Amino acid sequence: MKLLVCTFVGILFLQIIAGMAVKKNSDLAVNNNSLTFHKENVGRIVRKADNQQKEERKSRKNKKGRKGKKQGGKKARKNNRKKNNNRD
Repeated sequence: MKLLVCTFVGILFLQIIAGMAVKKNSDLAVNNNSLTFHKENVGRIVRKADNQQKEERKSRKNKKGRKGKKQGGKKARKNNRKKNNNRD
């Protein structure tokens, strides 16, 4: 009987420890994906976002270059404005 109680308490204790470990890991995972970062991560994430924006701008410029020069005139300017607004 005493052995049964000891094993039950031991298993319960191990489950609590395992639960704490899992909780700690999940907290880290949540922090990496949410807006609350540790100070070291902030700079790296900001740089990553800047690089993505830079790449997007570069690809947009290339697309614009392939289309050729924009034409002048009222109608053409209106159409160009529409294209620019719908670009993203």
